Amino acid sequence: MAGTETRRLTRTTTFRLSDDEAEALRAAAEARGLGPSAFVRVLVLQGIGHKPSRTRARRTEFAKSLQAVLGELGRIGSNVNQIAKVANATRDPAAIIAAHSLSGQVEDLARRVLSLREDS
Repeated sequence: MAGTETRRLTRTTTFRLSDDEAEALRAAAEARGLGPSAFVRVLVLQGIGHKPSRTRARRTEFAKSLQAVLGELGRIGSNVNQIAKVANATRDPAAIIAAHSLSGQVEDLARRVLSLREDS
């Protein structure tokens, strides 16, 4: 949907702000999880009596970091699955036990990461 909306929004308007005004705008937008342009667009549309289309909140640095960690855990989990596949194919009991242990550790770590909160 965002891609469709981006193509639909084709006009730009610029306006000038003082340094203090620009900083206040940035802070107000950030407090609402939006970029300055999206924030101003919402305010302007509300001001002229239009209902703004849904805007996506910006992802916080915490959310971006969390996504990166979960992606890496997914890749590690995939590698562990490959190790388990080889261990099962060779029927090596020690390798099977090690692969299952690694798999459990990755799953536990993923649960712990998912339980993290930005405000903690």
